[in-house]
Amino acid sequence: MDELLHDFLAETAEIMEEISGEIIVWENNPGDRDRLDAIFRFVHTVKGSSGFLNLARIGALAHAAEDALGAVRDGTREATPQLVSGVLGIIDRITDLTAEI
Repeated sequence: MDELLHDFLAETAEIMEEISGEIIVWENNPGDRDRLDAIFRFVHTVKGSSGFLNLARIGALAHAAEDALGAVRDGTREATPQLVSGVLGIIDRITDLTAEI
């Protein structure tokens, strides 16, 4: 299990570094569907992996980001600056939690 956790932490750190930049670029062009889809996939990956490892707090945060991004993807929500800031805040918190582990 330690090896799986180590792999998860390394992969998540890499994903979070990449996704933070993607979100900032997406904020300037919220109509960029490819970028939105990429961010959604990143968050979905973290959610699934954290669920497998029973890291409930990280999973809940990733799930919240996935829900918000999913609503933008299906057109029921706009990519407002508040939504983007909220997702970026979740990414920051996941980064903090994985660093604490």
